[in-house]
Amino acid sequence: GHRERLEWLKDRVPEEELYAKFVGGALKDVDRIGYTEREIISRHKSLEGANVIDVGCGIGRLTKYLLPTGVAQYLGTDVVTEVLAKAEALANGRPDYRFALVDGPKIPTNPQWADIVCGFSMITHLLDEEVFRLFHHTRRALKPGGVAVYSYLSFVSHREMFVMNDKTYESKPDVLKFFWPGTLEQFAEDAGLEVIETIECNEDIQGKDETLQNGELALNPFKFGQCLIYLRRPH
Repeated sequence: GHRERLEWLKDRVPEEELYAKFVGGALKDVDRIGYTEREIISRHKSLEGANVIDVGCGIGRLTKYLLPTGVAQYLGTDVVTEVLAKAEALANGRPDYRFALVDGPKIPTNPQWADIVCGFSMITHLLDEEVFRLFHHTRRALKPGGVAVYSYLSFVSHREMFVMNDKTYESKPDVLKFFWPGTLEQFAEDAGLEVIETIECNEDIQGKDETLQNGELALNPFKFGQCLIYLRRPH
């Protein structure tokens, strides 16, 4: 339903805010979110010399904040051409940054290529079977010892959001998925991945003290707003 959602938003959101709204957020939040995502993916794995896969990279909020780092290679994927083009434009033709249009929960790379795989506000729009399949693709893509992190919505932590969504979901063209505690852990075990940490949506996460690319000061500690699950491919 992603294409349908984009078309649905075109009639409801100003053009300048359209793509930021599509990926979840506002234009003013692009730098803040890119910074928090970078800090989240580097929590258990150094970015220096790392191969990173950004599943559902959207308009490139994380892409923007990885460009100045020591990441070796980057692969961003998405299912909507115009959205992916926004991220690709940020890379300005850098050969170490690649982008791929996909048609589902797939990771188009060689086995054991990635040090880090991530997906933000992405499995929140997938069915259980698609997440189950994605975790198997994640294990295939990761090097032994590589780490993945996905953000998700919980029936427990996001109960009010679920109740609000229940009132309007029939009018929306895409899925907003919530998970029971333990579901993603079981999917990970079935895929041969270890769960190394989970973080609740309201927990403080400590990042670096720095000035964002838009000139604002980074907020530390920060709360991400979605729950996080960190996975590792065993050695």
